[in-house]
Amino acid sequence: MALGPSWSLHGSASDDKQERPITRYQVAGRPVQGRRLEQCLVSVLQIGLSCFAISPSKRMLMDVVVNKMKATRESLV
Repeated sequence: MALGPSWSLHGSASDDKQERPITRYQVAGRPVQGRRLEQCLVSVLQIGLSCFAISPSKRMLMDVVVNKMKATRESLV
């Protein structure tokens, strides 16, 4: 699965003997835990849905969108 030219995801299960294995991914060559990636994707979807409001007055302003997307990216990488 690719997220852009410098974004790629490679998943692998951890060798830990826990009830639920931790899945690890790599984003831009750096390891990321599955939970952090999930939080990032939820944030991006929430931003996207807020931009899709029927009423233009209820849509998120683009400068706010850009700032939220940057913050989401920084929390992941």
